[in-house]
Amino acid sequence: MEIFPVILCGGAGARLWPVSTAALPKPFIPLMDSRSLLQHTALRLTGLAGARAPVVVVGARHAALARRQLAEVGVEVFIIAEPEGRDSGPALTAAARWIARTDPRALVLAAASDHHIPDADAFRASVVAAAAAAEQGYIVTFGMKPNFPASAYGYIRPGDALDGGAAGRRVSAFVEKPDAAQAEACLAAGYLWNSGNFVFRADRLLADVALHAPAMDKAVSRAVDEGVAGEGLLELGSAFGGAPALSIDVAVMEKTAKAAVLEIDHAWSDLGSWDAVWAALDHDAAGNTVQARAVVVSSEGCFIRADAAARIVAVGLKKIAVVVQGDRILVCDLAASGQVLKDAVEQLGEA
Repeated sequence: MEIFPVILCGGAGARLWPVSTAALPKPFIPLMDSRSLLQHTALRLTGLAGARAPVVVVGARHAALARRQLAEVGVEVFIIAEPEGRDSGPALTAAARWIARTDPRALVLAAASDHHIPDADAFRASVVAAAAAAEQGYIVTFGMKPNFPASAYGYIRPGDALDGGAAGRRVSAFVEKPDAAQAEACLAAGYLWNSGNFVFRADRLLADVALHAPAMDKAVSRAVDEGVAGEGLLELGSAFGGAPALSIDVAVMEKTAKAAVLEIDHAWSDLGSWDAVWAALDHDAAGNTVQARAVVVSSEGCFIRADAAARIVAVGLKKIAVVVQGDRILVCDLAASGQVLKDAVEQLGEA
């Protein structure tokens, strides 16, 4: 099996302020250890049997940084540089159109650059399982088996089994991020978290984009055709900015008759907020995670992170995040480190 991995490397990660900013966004930051999330993603994908060199779709501002970070871990990549971010729909369409020039029926693995998947072997096995359905013309998304009623994720309702005996099920419905009660109901009904990782044939995705998002298809096609290609690089043309800013879920997955979901039962997190980062890391006996030079007394369930210049003393805290990056300081309830923090950061003009 030959497969073309595509790494989507966009977004500012405002929910991880002050470490993640527009200048140095989440994919390029080491959160779990000394490697960035992008480096972990690329290494996970290059371990896939039959994988071609990854294609990284990234903003032009960060293209050189992406190449440099991946060279540090020995991964050669092809860069597709976006003149501006237009969400995952145009990004994936551009990658599929470029790959289709080599092989219209090429299998494509679309992976987010900033997710935490500790069991790389299990992930690669899932890709192989999804590939069989993708070869039959399905666009397969990875549905993560939930272990708690999360309100931060969208959900997928699995439907009928796929034709031809391939692993996975048809997508019966997509559910936007629910409130707490709806999340409980989704969990009880066997819904899956929508992970935003996909396997598909390039021609299948392009056909659905042309059918369901023609304005996006036209703008991206022109941007690819007018792009400037160099050694290991495609700089998309300015027409890319005219593509509607749509996620691939909204542009295609919610409309296509070929949407499928493969249930995945290994550990996964999108690390979308500080409480998610805290949950994915090891804790001390009191449930604290400390990535700083800190003295922590009579505190439990806290996340404390600081750069080398900062010294922290935390006393009597419970489920609090303290994050220091240069002259930026965050102190918040861990439970409020998602949308509430993003809204606050937008008030600073730093989202």
